[in-house]
Amino acid sequence: TYTKQVFKEFIGWNEEPKYNIRGVVYVNIEDLMTCYCKTREMTSLYSRCLDNEKMSKKDKEVIYELILNSVKSSNKLREYCEYK
Repeated sequence: TYTKQVFKEFIGWNEEPKYNIRGVVYVNIEDLMTCYCKTREMTSLYSRCLDNEKMSKKDKEVIYELILNSVKSSNKLREYCEYK
């Protein structure tokens, strides 16, 4: 499934997904925290890219957008983990 593929590629998750009674994939808190850490790493990587003085204004705009998306993802994961 798509969810399994995403987890396998993103965090190296190789287990079969676990489903609740509604057929929704259940992800344990450790996997979510791994995703959270990966999003923080990506934010850091994108931020370091901005140090490149040769980068065009358009390139920087794309990087800023990627940073914002990464921060939003990270915040959503953190909030969800705190809720659980």
